Amino acid sequence: MFASGDGSRTIELYNSSGIVLQSGTYFIPNGPSRVNLNFNVPPGTALRLGATGTPNLWRNNTGVVYPYTVTDTLSITGSSAGATYYYFFYDWEIEVGGGVCNSLPALANVIVTPCTGIDPAADLTANLSVYPNPSTGIFNVNLILPGAGSDVEFSIFDLTGRNLFRQIERNISGEYIKVMDLSGFAKGIYELSVVIEGRKYIRRIDIH
Repeated sequence: MFASGDGSRTIELYNSSGIVLQSGTYFIPNGPSRVNLNFNVPPGTALRLGATGTPNLWRNNTGVVYPYTVTDTLSITGSSAGATYYYFFYDWEIEVGGGVCNSLPALANVIVTPCTGIDPAADLTANLSVYPNPSTGIFNVNLILPGAGSDVEFSIFDLTGRNLFRQIERNISGEYIKVMDLSGFAKGIYELSVVIEGRKYIRRIDIH
């Protein structure tokens, strides 16, 4: 989600008759973030996911093409404001089945070696910038990486969470600029994922 300001938001799942099936209140920080709803969604049609009150969450009204389908799982078919709007919820993560598989514990040998790269706990949000954005599809990803060098994974996702591009750059350190060319992509909103030392940083990309 992309929020305008810190605050708690109430998110609810409704059935086709408007009856609330699941509800939860979550603190959502300003800007992009991921929210674990932990909703148990029953099979059905015309289910609705929404936020109550004035949630101040980002939506888009350009480049919207329904349905958005997660293969063999669900299809996002529209919004209450019509087919030209997409509301609030991007890059869905869905667990199918929900079963639990337990096994007996077993011993394992672990070898720990010193790491001279980035501290895994370091927050590099301020060290990542994307420009120009919006763009025609060609833009720069600027990184400043402390340490002796780290592998960086770049990925592009569409609004259904489908991975359209993935590339790993090896042993990056200092200031690094990656030029990305998505001019062959359709106009619309995409998500850039940058993974550094196991930490994921997300930026919304607008191609017009």
